[in-house]
Amino acid sequence: MLLISAMLAWPAAQAAERVDSKKECAFDEERDGNICYPRCKSNYAGDADECVEVCPPNSQDYGNKCLMGPAAVLKKVYSRGKGRPVE
Repeated sequence: MLLISAMLAWPAAQAAERVDSKKECAFDEERDGNICYPRCKSNYAGDADECVEVCPPNSQDYGNKCLMGPAAVLKKVYSRGKGRPVE
């Protein structure tokens, strides 16, 4: 019985996560799901509510750090706020 009720709830859960592609963010914002966030500064990439430093071309990206030769340097991160719903 539990399995049947979970299967019936599945379409409702999927509908709640759908993205409305007809709606857009302002020119100075970027979209992540149904949220508009301010664009990140140059050399930073958006990751939900944070902007994460992009590794330089002569390095390797390892998640939260950049490998530059024998050295590993932590990426800089800053908050871009909670964003706003797409309108």
